[in-house]
Amino acid sequence: MQFHVAQLLKEHTGAVRRFQMNEPIRQLSAEDMTIEAPLTGEVSLMRDTDGILVTGHLETEVSVPCARCLEPVTVPVEMELEEQYYPTIDVETGHKIPVPEDADSDTRIDSHHILDITELVRQSLLLAVPLAPVHPEGCEPVPTSMDDADEPATDPRWAALSALRDKDSETSSDKLS
Repeated sequence: MQFHVAQLLKEHTGAVRRFQMNEPIRQLSAEDMTIEAPLTGEVSLMRDTDGILVTGHLETEVSVPCARCLEPVTVPVEMELEEQYYPTIDVETGHKIPVPEDADSDTRIDSHHILDITELVRQSLLLAVPLAPVHPEGCEPVPTSMDDADEPATDPRWAALSALRDKDSETSSDKLS
């Protein structure tokens, strides 16, 4: 997801270029996330006094583990982009331009005037994925104990109290007989 921005850098502040996106982004899949649909939407590049401001609204679909059953569930993802990119070479003279010290290397326009939004999209995508997605039609939760799915697992730290409770209930039943 790269844009050649030499012409835009030559233009006046406020000049805008809009791009319709329909990009396959399977390469952005992560450990527990698979990209299921192309990235679609619009990206705007606006010339400003510091460089180029990238904004946009993008959508895709990802497959992630369900928070209840851990089986894959496909969920829609929408993300808003907004990032400032800085040129490193003056497009008119070819001289180096000082870049602000706090600018990430991912937000620099390279010496060939190529602006790459791949890292911006990757980070925005990871932040936009729902934290606890579930199957919309419902699913069974994963059992808490693998030995006995009907009985909840007991924390061993409560064993002494359980023994006292059991002893107390035995004593109570002996008194009733």
